[in-house]
Amino acid sequence: MIETAISYGFNDPYYNEENRYHTNKIPKRIQLSIWKYDIWKRNMDEIVNTIYHNAISIKAVHLPLDTMTQRFKDISEMMGIINSTLLCNKFVVHPNKGIDAFLHKFSGWSESINLYIENFNYRKKKPLRNPIEIIEKIKDISNDRIKMCFDTSHAEDGWFNHYILSSLLKHTGIIHLSNRIGRKSHLPFNIQNGDINLVSLVNQLKRRYKWEGLIVLEYLKDYHYKLQSNLEYLEKLVQ
Repeated sequence: MIETAISYGFNDPYYNEENRYHTNKIPKRIQLSIWKYDIWKRNMDEIVNTIYHNAISIKAVHLPLDTMTQRFKDISEMMGIINSTLLCNKFVVHPNKGIDAFLHKFSGWSESINLYIENFNYRKKKPLRNPIEIIEKIKDISNDRIKMCFDTSHAEDGWFNHYILSSLLKHTGIIHLSNRIGRKSHLPFNIQNGDINLVSLVNQLKRRYKWEGLIVLEYLKDYHYKLQSNLEYLEKLVQ
């Protein structure tokens, strides 16, 4: 089964600009994206109450971008609260400096929470940037609760080769779906003249690869207004 969701944040300057969706409706299935740890710390009760009040289903949580500069005790406490109150055990993390120590601590922590390491474009001297490095790390750790989040905008063309992709998907539980044109990334997945044929990819995920997991639409803020209609289109593709 393939589930779908929209990346969305609360009390967050990136997500809560006026007319973000050109609608007053809050999406009902989201990846809760927390931009900074301090946003969660200051607004935890309000965020949880808003989610309850609007009957929102949290399919995954994107950990704060500054996770690696925070104490693991604080991040693990946040994950535990979200798991118990919002019934979500899937957390996406960026592989920033300090990721090795974070993974080591996570491996000896909870047995109920799953972690997904997001891939990025290759950069020298940066840890765990490409999917192969992430998969090798996952195999080395040998922990079933650690998998990959495959971000299509962050992936070079070679990763979409059938044989390579079929291998990657065995270790992938979440896909961040968006397109790119040249260096401009996180565009609508079905945008005209996009570098990647993601409509075809979604069809192949279901029919060719028999993949099961969560697809999250994650766009630049200039395209947030397209998320809801794109989600409806995506849902038809995965049915």
